[in-house]
Amino acid sequence: MVMRKIMKAENVLLAFVVAFLLGFQAVAIAQEQTSSGIQSGDWIVRAGMVNVDPQSNNGDIVTVSDDTRLSINFTYMVTDNIGLDVLGALPFEHDLYTTPTVETALGIPTGTWAASTEHLPPTVSAIYHFSPGSNFRPYVGVGLNYTKFFHESTKGGVLGDLGLKPKIDSTTGLSFQIGFDFDVSDTLILNVDYRKIDIEPDAELFTESTGVTFLAFDAPLNPSVFMVQLAMKF
Repeated sequence: MVMRKIMKAENVLLAFVVAFLLGFQAVAIAQEQTSSGIQSGDWIVRAGMVNVDPQSNNGDIVTVSDDTRLSINFTYMVTDNIGLDVLGALPFEHDLYTTPTVETALGIPTGTWAASTEHLPPTVSAIYHFSPGSNFRPYVGVGLNYTKFFHESTKGGVLGDLGLKPKIDSTTGLSFQIGFDFDVSDTLILNVDYRKIDIEPDAELFTESTGVTFLAFDAPLNPSVFMVQLAMKF
């Protein structure tokens, strides 16, 4: 029930943002254009900061913290409206904390630091720009994400004390995004971007001494990804 309410709230928020950007599109089209906008054959290179925030209640065994890193992405305009976008970033590091389920089973207090992991989530998307000739260009996109987890560590945590270590499988999933580019000057572009990415890896706890699986579980992260970047067009 709680998860349904959370997902419903996220859907309402996303619908509101879509309506806002579509409304602003009409203003952008009507205004006197002060920029050449974008067109087929253009490259847009963006760099800035990105926050990856896993959904609330993202697992029965562990909850996962958010993280912020430097981001970079490239967009090639296939047509005046449609661009092919590749997203990259420095590796993200997330802390894993115990849940009430673990407290009930093992007596470890809820919210205790248990482990950490790093991941890279490269994403390739097709983006549709509503007003390519304007200096304000809202867009929506859909893409495919691949997330690779690595450097799982329990050093200094309760799982390490128990001789356990997590292993999180790589995963693929869809990515949905909405955002805008705004021409600050003839050469500088401000970009704001929000994505919802489907990341639901399988995970397990195994004993380090024998490699035997102690517990297998799902880790539905499904993060919200928010970026603020500066960009240049070539």
